[in-house]
Amino acid sequence: MNVKPSQIALAAGLLLGAIPASAARAGAPRVVRTDPAAGATVAPGLGRIVITFDRPMSRRSHSVMRIAGLPFPPVAGAAAARWRDARTFVLRIGPLRPGGRYGLRINGRKPRYQGFRSRRGVPARSYRLVFRSSRRAARPRSKRARQRGPVVDIVADFLRYHRRAKRASAAVRHARWGSMLEARHRAFFEQVIYRRKRGAERERFKRWCIATFWRKVAPRIARLRRLRRPAIARLRRLARQFKRRFPSYDAGTEMVLTVSFTFRGKVATVNGKNVLAIGLERFGSVGTQFAITAAHELFHVFHFQSFRAAGGLYRSLWAEGLATYASSVLVPGHSLARYLGFPAAKLRRCRKLLRKMAGELRRNLGSVDRRLRRAYLGAEPNRRGIPPEAGYFVGYLACKRLARRLSLVQLARLPAPKVLQRLRVELARLER
Repeated sequence: MNVKPSQIALAAGLLLGAIPASAARAGAPRVVRTDPAAGATVAPGLGRIVITFDRPMSRRSHSVMRIAGLPFPPVAGAAAARWRDARTFVLRIGPLRPGGRYGLRINGRKPRYQGFRSRRGVPARSYRLVFRSSRRAARPRSKRARQRGPVVDIVADFLRYHRRAKRASAAVRHARWGSMLEARHRAFFEQVIYRRKRGAERERFKRWCIATFWRKVAPRIARLRRLRRPAIARLRRLARQFKRRFPSYDAGTEMVLTVSFTFRGKVATVNGKNVLAIGLERFGSVGTQFAITAAHELFHVFHFQSFRAAGGLYRSLWAEGLATYASSVLVPGHSLARYLGFPAAKLRRCRKLLRKMAGELRRNLGSVDRRLRRAYLGAEPNRRGIPPEAGYFVGYLACKRLARRLSLVQLARLPAPKVLQRLRVELARLER
């Protein structure tokens, strides 16, 4: 059944009382991103509107209202409105009229229409979102196309770039990088490839990416071309198998096959949506290691539907340890070194330092020190005398012990306070 905008505005409503003066001084939450963006033209089959706030919000109420004189997007059923996480609100919508103009407002001026509030009770600033649907109606996808899954093939663009720029000067290569890659996938490049770097740092990193492509990727371009289609087919097949095992997995999550430069697999937020990315140049085949990496990242997507990795160190340790353990369950029969992607010598060193690392992690579970987090979970060398990415190993051991009593789904659904409590106990055991 359809839900009226007025019902959405009052859904999960609260008795909105007076706001403490201290909370009011803290500043009002604001919308920092929407998908679609204000003023955008979208496909009639858009499917959902995603609203991202600048801070964690209360999930107990929300207010989405009409804008006078504009049609409200058709709401897709009674359970259309939901929180993806504490900052991200999702409104599922039905098909839009081709060539239509739509609008909605986040929070109004009257207290009864100020359901979007911070955890301290401060109403979010009102936000007006207006967008259009394209005039061309969306073509219904075939059953076969629906089953194949949403894979974005950026590798094909890298192959075209190589073909057109391999005999060009450095200046032309730089220009064609912008027109053939960045311009086609701007948000992905800015937020995933360039890791949200800004200014001069971004430009230096971009130049490094271009140089690395021609120095390391171009000599192996034939392998990249050979692996591309089998990788897409296997990624879709693995996603279908994952969906059968975990029915609540969001099968609409975009999977991106790319040249990554810095990672094998990664789940990142692009314009407010989780995206699974695989760096194809990091693989010699689409065999076991490819399947393990894909399983690790697919589980991240599933886990992040109810858990945020950002915040205290314990969140990242839990997310990576659990995804590593999940890959060992989903692609069974291989060594721990294979699931971690560690050489044998690195794994031996992790085992030798286990007690020391478990103690340091236990004492710093709530830390937000970026350097400590990178030391344990980053791929680069560090000054703490521990192997890079050793946190994956420690997190895996803790999750493996907990899995004796809880299923993968139960582990993925543990709330953050329980995660912190259980990690503290398991690390104390590993420290002995």
